[in-house]
Amino acid sequence: VTGGNNDGGVTLATTELYYNNTWHDHINLPQPLYLHCMVQVNSSHTLLTGGRTNTGPSDATYLYSDRTGFIRQPDMSTARRSHSCEMTSDGYAVVAGGYGNSGRLDKVEYFSFSTLSWQSGPTLPVSTYGGAMVTTKEGTLFMGGRGTKKIFLMEKNGMSINQWREVGEMSYYRAYFSAMIIMEDMLDCNKSG
Repeated sequence: VTGGNNDGGVTLATTELYYNNTWHDHINLPQPLYLHCMVQVNSSHTLLTGGRTNTGPSDATYLYSDRTGFIRQPDMSTARRSHSCEMTSDGYAVVAGGYGNSGRLDKVEYFSFSTLSWQSGPTLPVSTYGGAMVTTKEGTLFMGGRGTKKIFLMEKNGMSINQWREVGEMSYYRAYFSAMIIMEDMLDCNKSG
């Protein structure tokens, strides 16, 4: 658990880890932060991007591991909060949308772990914040956010991300929600049980 706001509206820099059936205080974030995005890179590392600080949206990026703590990485080109982030199937971290200094964003960036750098990606077809992303066997999906029910698939050509293609629409407008992949065999199990 990282950052957030307490009941008094104070932005927190504290973190907590859950292990051995108990919550434990852990190292602090580099600064008080909320509305940031984190994505698990592998079994030992997590990427933290953006968020809102006491002064506004952040462009900061940190790579976290239990051994090293939060290590600053190159900044995103666009400061953002309330954005979506996800790992692609080929090992890039993608951030999309969010709310920046000028309002709703359609900007997309992806982080290369081999070069430790950000690259611009194709803009989302909508400017939105509070959406969600998941990676399926078909690719990485961006869905929802303020003002849209649309679902977009990130289309790639080799190593380059070309565009987002609309592939569906949710029944309801949603923002600040969670999304996950449920394997078909889990659905089959629920049907018979």
